[in-house]
Formats: sequence, structure tokens, C-alpha cells
Amino acid sequence: MLQIYARFQNILQRGDSVADKRKLGHIKKLEEGKFLIRVSMGFDEFGKRLQVSKTVFCASEREAEKELALLYAEREQLAEDRRSGAPKTLAALYREWSEAHVSTLEENSKAFYASLWENHIKEFGKLNLSALSPSTCKKIIGNENSRTAEAVYKMLKAMCSKAVLWGYIEKNYFEYIDAPKHKAKEKLIFDENQLGAVARFVRSEDLKYQLLFYFAAVCGMRRQEIVALKWDDIDLGSCSFRVCRAAVAVAGKGTVLKSTKTASSCRRLHLPEFLERLLIRYQVEQFE
Repeated sequence: MLQIYARFQNILQRGDSVADKRKLGHIKKLEEGKFLIRVSMGFDEFGKRLQVSKTVFCASEREAEKELALLYAEREQLAEDRRSGAPKTLAALYREWSEAHVSTLEENSKAFYASLWENHIKEFGKLNLSALSPSTCKKIIGNENSRTAEAVYKMLKAMCSKAVLWGYIEKNYFEYIDAPKHKAKEKLIFDENQLGAVARFVRSEDLKYQLLFYFAAVCGMRRQEIVALKWDDIDLGSCSFRVCRAAVAVAGKGTVLKSTKTASSCRRLHLPEFLERLLIRYQVEQFE
């Protein structure tokens, strides 16, 4: 440490330019006699830059540069201290995984993972990562073959895969147990007579409900896509319209718009003549 400090003292005592000295880090004058100094310590396991900042009280910028040299000399130990703060529990791993991965997702996905954690996993949050085993993993998942159990399994498996990659644990024990086998119910599809009966009933409803039904039944659109349609998406001149977004409900934020799931989901569809007439009537109704 003394050798490193002495080397940078020599740099400061030579008549080097301020730009050369600032290669050690960054100095910002906050007010008279008060400076913020910052040094980079490399990158963490996520590729995120590690930095350490310190507020120093110095009579001049030259004194602040001396403090910067001291902080720079300590940077390796500081970086090691930061990296050694690896998560020890499932809750700590969840927080780190959320910051590194979930924070980059759509709002509805963030809400989904937060709900899974709060309602189904949080009670195991104090479990030490070193105590993970196939049996503890089975205990967390439970014996249900529900959609929720399947989602919890996939989430924890993804978290532990990252933990292995980041060097926090040696094995992902969720890969050693069987995944819950949820079997979705077979969807019931209306036949021509049933669809006709609904259509006759819908004719007595408000225009907006008629449009919701016809966009779904005739154009094969999802509910979220229909709700997200805007007038700019409708091209009455070419009897077509585009589907490029979906409306989703996010806990605590209401309804938000997002892009469709895949590039192929963004598409242009034909607008039937009867549906065009309904839209024109609805546009007049909205305008009035």
C-alpha cells in the first residue's frame, strides 16, 4: 500500500497535466472546500462497472487529487470487499437476480415475478444457498402439478442457473428434480351455430362490445391486442389494419401498452366490409 501511494505521490509532485492525473479517477467540486472523488474498480459478475465515491474536505483541488491517489491505491481491496459480498440466502439471490435480469423485462413480467416471489417463495427466503439440495428444492416447489408450481419451478431454476454462472453455488439442484407437469385444459371452440347465436345476441349491445366480439371472432385477435388498437392502426382506404401492441394489466400500475410478444405477432390484417362500417359508426359516436 505504501509503495503504491508513494508512486502516485510522485505523479502528483511532477508537473503532469491535470488530464494525466485524472486518469486515476474523477474529481468534482461540490462547493468551496468540498469535493467528490470517484474511482473505478473494474466490473462485477453482471458486467456492471464497480465504482467507489467519497466526499472529501480539502482546501484546494490539489489536495483533492492527493485524496484521489489514496483512494486509487485502495481500489483493489475495495473491489474485493465488494465482490465478497456474494448473496448467502435465497432472498439475497432473488434481489441480485431481479436487479440483473428482471429489471430489463416488460412491466407485466416484472409484476409476474414479484408476485411469484411474494406469494409462493418468500417464506423460504432465509434458506442458505449452501443448504440447497434436491430435497429442499422439492420442499419449496411442493407436490402440486399446477400452473403456479410450474412457474415457481422455472423461476427458481433460472435464478440458480445464474447463481452457478456467477460462482455463488456449485450446482443447480433444481435441474435434479422433476418439473411440475401442468396440463392445460383443452380449450373449447364454438361451432358455427354457437358462434351465430352469440353474434345475434351481440347485435343488441353497444358498438364497442360488438367490435370487441367481431375482432376476436372474425380476425382471430387476442383480447389484449383488441383493447390496444388505436385509430392510427386502422386504414379504411385499403380495408386493412395493423396489430403491433397489446394492453396488459400490471398490479399497482393499471393497464399499460407493450409490443407484441414476437416479431411475427406484429402483422397487418384484412378489414371485412361489415367491420369497416361498424368502425365508421363508432368513430362518429366517439367524435360526438
